[in-house]
Amino acid sequence: MGTIETEEQYENTLERVYDLIQIDEKTKSEYDELEALSITVEKYKKINYLMPKPNSNL
Repeated sequence: MGTIETEEQYENTLERVYDLIQIDEKTKSEYDELEALSITVEKYKKINYLMPKPNSNL
């Protein structure tokens, strides 16, 4: 998966990441898939779940 475009794709990707994390002895392809999906999730989160900057006037 190259990009996540919808909330449904995001949820499905998170489910797959969770499934991969649960595997105790991962194959190289499972590690590679987990890494790629994690990067894709992070990119989606940066675009769609922006955190407000802290107020420095406090």
